[in-house]
Amino acid sequence: MQRINSLTGVRAPMFAAWLQRYSPEFASVNSMKKEEYVKYITSHSDPLVLFPRHPLLEALTHTPFYVPPLYWAAAIALGHAFLAPLSCYLVVCGFLLWYPLEYELHRFLFHAEGRIPNLFHFIVHGLHHRAPKDAGRLMFPPLASTALGLPIFGALLLVFEVPTAWSLMAGLIIGYQNYELLHYAVHHHPGWPIVRKLANHHNLHHYSTAPCNYGVSHAFFDVLFGTNKAAVR
Repeated sequence: MQRINSLTGVRAPMFAAWLQRYSPEFASVNSMKKEEYVKYITSHSDPLVLFPRHPLLEALTHTPFYVPPLYWAAAIALGHAFLAPLSCYLVVCGFLLWYPLEYELHRFLFHAEGRIPNLFHFIVHGLHHRAPKDAGRLMFPPLASTALGLPIFGALLLVFEVPTAWSLMAGLIIGYQNYELLHYAVHHHPGWPIVRKLANHHNLHHYSTAPCNYGVSHAFFDVLFGTNKAAVR
């Protein structure tokens, strides 16, 4: 036990030093107390530079809005060709299944600040709340979303045969990309008639003092579970 504690004690300063060398922003977030961190991500900022001395690493933290839809369209096409043909009925079911999943993930995972490590939360969602107008970091990188999606697909495979599981997963992916593109639109094209109401709904999520409006592509579950807050006209 003493050896483990000793190793942990050495590794923690080494990790902090590594963060400070490569990303002072990450180092600062990692060192904050929980109360400081929550206050930090709710005080909005201009787009951040995460790796000021490493342009390549900095460039890798940006994802153009068109990259994830192209990636996932290719993934669905390849899955249809080599894994299992898609069932339109089940794809629609998977698409509809995304809506409650979006609400649950956003409310209980993405807003678990204070209950999960600062750095993990900051990378997954806190960065977006700190700099909500950062267009390059609004879309989730495909490899990261793949890592989150694989356990979901694995859970579907435990319940269903491969053709059914893959069709449901394809529908979930389409729902997820619908959410991603709408999320991008409400931040960067809020005047578009098709997203104006959603933009008003989502702005309150970012700028209200009370937690609310976790649905991005819809407001249904916010109304159902009492987390909806309407804009005052």
